[in-house]
Amino acid sequence: MKIENKLSLLGITSKYGNNSSREVEKVEQTIGLTLPDEYKEFLHTFGTKF
Repeated sequence: MKIENKLSLLGITSKYGNNSSREVEKVEQTIGLTLPDEYKEFLHTFGTKF
């Protein structure tokens, strides 16, 4: 199930800004971990700017 569908089931449908792939990569490099794909998709679609 796509993240948009899961969030819609929770009543979350607004987009509050997104993060570019490069911004997400910077976070991963900073924390030294790879974020789960589903969370990265959330950041790209619904996440607020870092």
